[in-house]
Amino acid sequence: MAAVFALADRITVLVTGQAAFCGTPDEIRNHPEVRAVYLGDEDGDFKEGKHG
Repeated sequence: MAAVFALADRITVLVTGQAAFCGTPDEIRNHPEVRAVYLGDEDGDFKEGKHG
């Protein structure tokens, strides 16, 4: 993940094969649902279909 955040200008996060979230590395890194699902943050819950 560190390489993705270091190299990308924009990141699209896929959930069940569909684009769920899109943004800059900082926006994705700080998105609570992305953190909960992909980055191991236990403070948030992913709600499928909710896009930020």
